[in-house]
Amino acid sequence: MTDMTLLVTFYSSSGVVFAADSAITIDRGTGAARVRKEEKILRARQVGLNGGWVGYFGLADVGQEPMHEWLRRKIDRWRGSQQVADLGDYLRDQLNNAVPRAHRTRYPSGLHIGAFETRAGSARTREGTVALAGIGHLYSMNPRWQVTGRSGAYKGLRGKQVFATDIPLDPNVPLATGRLFSISVITVSTNRRLHAGVVSRPTADTAFIRRANAACRASEAKGRRLTGFPFSSFDPFHPVPNLLPQVGRFFDQPARRRLPGRCSEHSRS
Repeated sequence: MTDMTLLVTFYSSSGVVFAADSAITIDRGTGAARVRKEEKILRARQVGLNGGWVGYFGLADVGQEPMHEWLRRKIDRWRGSQQVADLGDYLRDQLNNAVPRAHRTRYPSGLHIGAFETRAGSARTREGTVALAGIGHLYSMNPRWQVTGRSGAYKGLRGKQVFATDIPLDPNVPLATGRLFSISVITVSTNRRLHAGVVSRPTADTAFIRRANAACRASEAKGRRLTGFPFSSFDPFHPVPNLLPQVGRFFDQPARRRLPGRCSEHSRS
């Protein structure tokens, strides 16, 4: 069995970079000992848009066959798919059939696949529907979407994503688990008139919005009257010790301390 394996993938517009170590180790009871070197990255030409790579960790052998030879044989027999998850499902099932459950439980194994695939989706509002298409990978929640209008006010529309970010629902859980929501900014071109916002503001919030906007406008006006940061050469990562008291006094001015408090007071109302 392998005691530790390093698998690293990097995705760019030019392709996929996949790196792995080559050590095969065995636990002799007193610690892991290196017994041989093996190829841990294998080419899979029939997956995704233009092929991909498969890396593995865990078991070094399947029965009497080295893992890299077993994987090579199984990948070559696979029919292929544009969806990367299909290859993962196929290899998982093949491995589960070849390795007894008790052995799998004692010596867990896993696969990592690097490849690009086509993504598609759609979005709908009261004004119509749009189709989304992009090229991403198995763990990319937001590929570079290209947008095409299909119906309503969006018909004939063209657009592209210019910004996207994934925000985890739980900061302690990796993004790859899918426990997140995504935000995308898409620029569009169309000859039709579109509404600035899709979700209307509830009338009950009108008074709150008016108070918050007034407070923030007042704070913004006060901020414009304040002098700028006077220490242009100040480096916060390598500060000059005798300059720190002056920087502290600058930020401790009463007018500066009140600026964020005024807006946050109304935001909590």
